[in-house]
Amino acid sequence: MTTDEPQQASEGENVNGTHELVELFDDINSAKKEESRRPGVFTVLAKNPLMVMGMGATSYFLFKGIRAVSAGEHMELSRALQGRVIAQFGTLMIVIATGMYVGMTSKDRIAQNAIDNERMIQQAVRNFQEAQNK
Repeated sequence: MTTDEPQQASEGENVNGTHELVELFDDINSAKKEESRRPGVFTVLAKNPLMVMGMGATSYFLFKGIRAVSAGEHMELSRALQGRVIAQFGTLMIVIATGMYVGMTSKDRIAQNAIDNERMIQQAVRNFQEAQNK
């Protein structure tokens, strides 16, 4: 019976250590949830309808060209390819302009995100050290 008592104590310590690790992972998961609040693809597209229109025009001319190839209409194929190239160029210009606009307006946001990330790392290190000390 005396050999069972130390095993029970070590099992209790393992349970406490496991509990501390679970708390640590819960803290990490809550930080990831905050990070995952970034807007998704559809939110970005809804904020930039010109990009959606450019993508739609490119798709229209692409499918029009595919239909012309299957029907053997060479003149229609030529016009569809020209339209697709122009639509892709327009869409690319919209994407570049949007990127430049966001880049110029979000310098403060980038600095704030860096500060938030540093705080999150420091908190994770503190949580880890607390778990190690217990």
